[in-house]
Amino acid sequence: MSLLLFSLRGVPDDEADEIRDLLTEQDIDFYETPAGNWGVSMPAFWLRDESQLPTAQTLLSTYQQQRAITQREL
Repeated sequence: MSLLLFSLRGVPDDEADEIRDLLTEQDIDFYETPAGNWGVSMPAFWLRDESQLPTAQTLLSTYQQQRAITQREL
């Protein structure tokens, strides 16, 4: 069963690209769903393998902390 990992609603393209790259580099098995034509679907990253959830959550937490620091410096 797939698990919601990260909602992309309101997420800038550069952040989504960085998260996509991070998950790919770390061999996290995920897929992405778009917002759809009318923006009513759930844009998100989903995990296929729930055993990877702790690793993925740790990666995202670390990434978000670093991004917050970087964005404050801008």
